[in-house]
Amino acid sequence: MSTSGLDPSQVQQQAQALEDSEAWSELLDFAQRQQPHCNDQPQLSGYLDYLTGRALLELEQSEQAEAPLRRACVAMPETATAVRTANCRRFSKYGA
Repeated sequence: MSTSGLDPSQVQQQAQALEDSEAWSELLDFAQRQQPHCNDQPQLSGYLDYLTGRALLELEQSEQAEAPLRRACVAMPETATAVRTANCRRFSKYGA
């Protein structure tokens, strides 16, 4: 039995708290620290990639955000909608 697996609900709970407080640097650090511990959990790995990309977008590092967001969309196709939503919110201040 593997003891290295992360509890997805606990990861999501911690990440949501960081997102809610708009602590983007802390969210980025959290996602990057958790990533090595979920190699055997592709959906959780995809979620952490999404969090990494989201934090990078919010920190205005969009070029660095592209790779983790692409990995997230491959690992979790439903994430593609969340990525589009995050991008729309991020850039909505430029018009519409």
